[in-house]
Amino acid sequence: EMANKYDANRGMATTIVIVYAEHGKAYITNVGDSRAYLYRDGQLMQLTDDHTYVNTLVKAGILTPEEAEFDERKNVITKALGAEPGVEPDFFQVDILEDDIILMCAGGLYDEVSEDEIIEVLDESMTMSATCAELVNRANMNGGHDNITVVSLRVMEEDIDG
Repeated sequence: EMANKYDANRGMATTIVIVYAEHGKAYITNVGDSRAYLYRDGQLMQLTDDHTYVNTLVKAGILTPEEAEFDERKNVITKALGAEPGVEPDFFQVDILEDDIILMCAGGLYDEVSEDEIIEVLDESMTMSATCAELVNRANMNGGHDNITVVSLRVMEEDIDG
């Protein structure tokens, strides 16, 4: 609405990732290139798909994931909230276990901090607040070229049993 109301805001849009966890399941939705990851047993798995031009090229087999990582068009978003009157998000569902960590983040994290480095931080068994702070710190130390948003949650027994 703000983008349409004021000329200075024209073209304004945002990406989003949402996770709802209950009864041993995590329900995830996203628009754009904000991501959700599942961390379990030392493994980090991306749960969402990026809505980017380069990811479309990877899915079509035109670019390899390695080529995509350095492609100058990797931040071209193909779907975002506010870019059009309506947008259809992707939906995912995953079984969760006690002590799993769900990490939600914007490109400012994963563009600056490698998956190996994210795993290193998650392995430290810090509080979720401290984990997020450390990941943001590392992203800033590695350049901090984009918005760095990180939210993490550790799955507790009540998330499984309801």
